[in-house]
Formats: sequence, C-alpha cells, structure tokens
Amino acid sequence: MKVRIKVAQTGLYNGAPWPAVGKTIDLPDHVAKGMISAGHVEQASGGSKDAPKVETRPAPGGNVETREKTAKKATPAKKG
Repeated sequence: MKVRIKVAQTGLYNGAPWPAVGKTIDLPDHVAKGMISAGHVEQASGGSKDAPKVETRPAPGGNVETREKTAKKATPAKKG
C-alpha cells in the first residue's frame, strides 16, 4: 500500500532511512494499516506525487499557563 509520511520516523526501514515527512513509500498492507491507525501515515492518493501534506499547529508560546489558578479551600478539622 502506498502511504504518505505524516510524522517523522526514527530508525531504518529495510536497511534505509525512512522518507521525509510528506514523501511517499510503499509498505506491506499490514504495516501500512497499523501506521495509518496510529496516525503516522495516510494512504496516498494517486493524484499528487510527494505533495507535502503535513498537519501544522502553532508553536507553544513561552512558559505560559493557560488554566486559571483557583484558591485552595481550607478543610475544617474533624472533631472527635
């Protein structure tokens, strides 16, 4: 099955480095299906050849916490 790489892979495949993100590779069906379900690759369409289609997200901005801080409530001591 011909698939397009979405996530950079480490290591080697069949003794060669993995293709770069956006490139295509022909994998055995059982390998391709597992990697598709994990989100590492997508099935390549026959239209465009090695078209870079990569998910992008904005870079995290500094060391900013977005959750509002709440005051801790004091718990009353148990008597008895």
